[in-house]
Parts: sequence; C-alpha cells; structure tokens
Amino acid sequence: MKDLRVLIACGGTGGHIFPAVALAEKLKEQRPEASILFAGVLSEHMQEMLKSSGYEVNPFTAKGMPRKFNILLFPFIVNTSLAVYKAFRILKKWRPYVIISMGSFSGGPFVLAARLTGLPVLIHEQNLLPGRANRISAYFTDKIATSFDDTSNFFSKTARPKIVFTGNPVRKEIFNSDRKQALDSFGLEEGKFTILVMGGSQGSHAINKIFVEVAQDLDKKNFQILHISGKQDFDFVNNFYKSIGITNKVVSFFDKMGQAYAICDLIVCRSGAITIAEITSLGIASILIPYPYGDAHQKQNADILKNQGAAFVIQEADLTKDNLSKIINNIFSDKAQLSLMRENSKKLARPDAAEKLTREVMSLIK
Repeated sequence: MKDLRVLIACGGTGGHIFPAVALAEKLKEQRPEASILFAGVLSEHMQEMLKSSGYEVNPFTAKGMPRKFNILLFPFIVNTSLAVYKAFRILKKWRPYVIISMGSFSGGPFVLAARLTGLPVLIHEQNLLPGRANRISAYFTDKIATSFDDTSNFFSKTARPKIVFTGNPVRKEIFNSDRKQALDSFGLEEGKFTILVMGGSQGSHAINKIFVEVAQDLDKKNFQILHISGKQDFDFVNNFYKSIGITNKVVSFFDKMGQAYAICDLIVCRSGAITIAEITSLGIASILIPYPYGDAHQKQNADILKNQGAAFVIQEADLTKDNLSKIINNIFSDKAQLSLMRENSKKLARPDAAEKLTREVMSLIK
C-alpha cells in the first residue's frame, strides 16, 4: 500500500480531539506516508492547531440527539439525514481506507456513511460510561476501543464481541516539558508547592469562585497557583489574586498542557476522560470535581481514581471553601500521603494506549 488515508471524526472538545491527535501521532510515526483527515465540529483554534501539525481538516456540523422524546426529535432526524449525506460525499471525495470515530454526534454520520459504503469503522470511547452517540454507533461499527476495561459492561450484549480494551491515548507533548523551564515561562518560583487549577476548556465558574476564596487563606510562603480560568472568568480571577498577593499565574486558555503539568504538585480540576488519562500518565495527585450535568460520566471517571487512592473527589453540590481548604492543607502537610497518591495515580496509566489503538486501526485496513 503506497499511501494510507485515515479519516478521524471527532467532536469539538479537547476530550475528543486530543486522544485523536495522539492516535494520529502514532499512525504517522509508524506510517510516515499516511494522510490523516480530521472531520468534526472544530473551532477555528482547533482547526489551526491541527493544520499546523500537518493534518487535513474538514469542519463538519451535526446536532445532538434530544434527551427526551419530544418535538425536537423531528429536526434532529432531518439534520442527521443531511449530515449522513454530507459525510457520504466527504468519504467519496477523500476515499479513506478506514474511519475512526472518537464519539459525539459529529462522529455518528461518518459511522453510518461508512457502513453504507462498506468501509471499516472503529469507534473509541474515552469515558468509563459510554456516550449515547457511541452506544448507537456500536451497532454499525467493526470494532469498539475502550479506555477502561469495565466499559464493556455498559454496551449491549450484541456489541461486546467487538470490544477491545486499549486505554486512552495521550499526546507526546504531555511528556516533553522541563519543570524549571516551565516555571520560568510562567514566572513562578522553584521550591513552592504549586497547585494547578482548571475547569475544562471553557473554564468552570463554580470551581473558580470557590478556589479564589481558598487561595485567600493559603500560606503565601509555601503555595503558588497556576490557574486556567476560561475566558469568561479571567478578569475576575486575575484581579482577585492581585488583591491577595499570592504568587500566581492566571491564563484564560492554555493548550501546551505538558508545561502546566510539569510544574504542578497537585491539580484541582474536572474529571473529563482526557484529563484523567493525562494526569495518570504523569502520576499527578488530584482533587477532582466532576461536571455534574449531562450523562454524569465524569463522576464515574473520578470514582476510579478515588477508589485507587489517587484522588480526592468533591461533588460540585458539596464544594465549599472549608472542605476544599481542608483537603489541600492535609495533602500538603502529609508528604507520605501525597507520595502514595502519586504512586496510585501512576498505576492507572496506560502508556501503550496509542500503540494498542493504532494496532487495532491497522488491523481493519484491507
């Protein structure tokens, strides 16, 4: 085979895109001649990031399924039919050898179009609890790759023979940052206990609001903070830190997460699948605050780390200044506990996930 064309369909969030990039990196490493097309609901920033890495990009629009059987189901069916037709045209023009869907309803139309044209399909599920798009796509796919071994229990019995456990692939960039250089780039100090705070790609007002109150009472001689606030809360968070005088760096958005992870001693964050994969790959101790809406898959993800002794979990409804402060100070003062949390986090890592997923993709190519 002189060329290799692979289409990766994914949603617009980092939880879908970043593991897709990790897979693409491994594919290109093994097959440098491979051409990889990303299709999906992609922001302009994500499109530029993918293009600058040498990938082709085709933005695509798809609507999510209504959570209840109501009048919104009819426009969903119409929109999905149009999306499948558009996906079919993209497949016909680009002629990929295999289609990979990373989940979300922007991947679903490509799964259906591929099935209609006889092209092999693999779907990858990042969370412990599979999303609705992947549960539906499972009926039309050749293989289902999962990030957690127990995910197979949440698919239908007819889908389970297709399931292979690969883990959630992590980008190479995550491992390639030097702590001292990263500290210098953020203007932070060596020797202080560094807390990384983030609430996902859009930020989290609930986390931001409580954490700045916590920061007000932290020992300023011992602690410093790197806070990824999201655009909406940037001024509020940045001005608050200026008023309390703790060493800090606030950014609204940051996509070179390897640098952020390299300096953090503890992370306070949501429990999206890609975050879980990245922090366990690096053995980082965490306080997880699951996103409480949607399919509650973040709670399931967080419980895995909690049960392993790698993280503390606070539900958003229970998030207060007092309980978050208590956990942070207990972790800081108990170095043995912090070391054990890091060890337990590392035990959950799947360093060969990209290799395994690539192997499964290649096995489908005729």
